[in-house]
Amino acid sequence: MLEFRTLTLADADKFRAKLTAENIAWEYNFATVYLWNVNDSMQIAEADGAVFLYNKVYCRDIFMPPYIGADGDFLPAAELVKEYCNRNDIRYFFRGLSKEHATMLDDGKHLIGSSRNDYDYVYGSDDLKYLKGKSYHSKRNFVNRFKETYDYEFADYTADDHDLVMELFDSWLSTADESSSIRMERAAVLRALKLHSELDLKIGLLKVKGKCVGFSVSSIESNGIVHTIFEKGDINYVGIYQALNQMSAERYFPDGALVNRQEDMGIEGLRKAKLSYFPRLLVEKYFAEEKQID
Repeated sequence: MLEFRTLTLADADKFRAKLTAENIAWEYNFATVYLWNVNDSMQIAEADGAVFLYNKVYCRDIFMPPYIGADGDFLPAAELVKEYCNRNDIRYFFRGLSKEHATMLDDGKHLIGSSRNDYDYVYGSDDLKYLKGKSYHSKRNFVNRFKETYDYEFADYTADDHDLVMELFDSWLSTADESSSIRMERAAVLRALKLHSELDLKIGLLKVKGKCVGFSVSSIESNGIVHTIFEKGDINYVGIYQALNQMSAERYFPDGALVNRQEDMGIEGLRKAKLSYFPRLLVEKYFAEEKQID
């Protein structure tokens, strides 16, 4: 029987003990999950050798995929969630399921689907670092132009950089479309700056003459997958995103690693930008919702 409690930083080891090399999606990165849990409302439970997380988002209870490890069995874990929901009068909703797990569920009892907007983009770290070949010709040109044009420095984040980072973020925020998720992202970035040591985050700053013009936040998970969680740049600097991407990869990403740069949320410009780096794969993810039975 599942008994949930509030997720804490101390739960990282429990979470990571259940990861496998195949767990590539951002839902399998503790830092991403924890940073976006800005209201500290995420709940965790352990039962039958599995770990479970769920949160209430916009009045809906959303369960993350059960973390079952290499030897775990998905269907019994899903049944535990069903029992918990029935006991607590919750209509459950899974997000981030693999196709393999989603197709195990009874489609007579579940609404099962997938959205292209939710697919994660996964790249080879060597591609991002070295930008070799004709495919990356324009990316190399932008990086070189940035290096030749600006008096820049790429450095690790320290607490002294806090205000510089937030000044850049708030400048970006002033031009972004207003939404609750944007405001939540600001809180998540503040959380990253505060907990960068505890979460072992790789935060790189790109500065021009002492001004922060770009920053990235990444996490290397225990299964070796790199997750880029945040990336912001001042587009008044030509080549800012190409340079930030390449320098972050060069400094922080191990050779031969896979790098998850998350989804595009259906934003046309973001999708075009992510595809322009030629992802090795798109991680197809599914949701499953309990059907209402009259």
